[in-house]
Amino acid sequence: MRAAHRLIPLVLAGAIATATAFSGAAYGQSGPTTKAVNIVDFNYEMADLAVAVGDSVVWTNSDEARHSITSTTGTELVSPLFGLDETFTHTFNTPGTFSYFCEVHPEMKATVTVVGATSAAAPVDAVSDTTLNPLLGTFAAACAVSAAALLILVSGFRKNQASRVNSTATVSASDGPP
Repeated sequence: MRAAHRLIPLVLAGAIATATAFSGAAYGQSGPTTKAVNIVDFNYEMADLAVAVGDSVVWTNSDEARHSITSTTGTELVSPLFGLDETFTHTFNTPGTFSYFCEVHPEMKATVTVVGATSAAAPVDAVSDTTLNPLLGTFAAACAVSAAALLILVSGFRKNQASRVNSTATVSASDGPP
């Protein structure tokens, strides 16, 4: 039975992980996230980025030259020029597709697609696999931990019960009080 007591934390950890997997995050109710876009060699890495409404994007300039983030239409994205190791952050609160370029280097172009509940035309998988895959991994890990702990617990319990049934106590006269 001692082995069973040592497994209780393992069973609890599996239960907590399972509950976490089924919390609001599993239903897309997790908080906003931040995506990173590096500017390297006069290019926006991740030229086609998908985010959810409420997510932020941080652009980091890794070039010696100064760059900007400027909407091709509208005023959603307007940054000042920023230099080496400087950043610009924007939070997207409206669904849609936002194309942008660098004012100094107009050949530098990229797009951010923002999907959300109010965007009926947005494809379901446009948010990227990073939202769902970690949840599936967490759920699978939680199930594996819980199942393993339960099997170990049950097998230890059965062995303990079997040893109790098969053993007999023999008391001799020397085993009693003096």
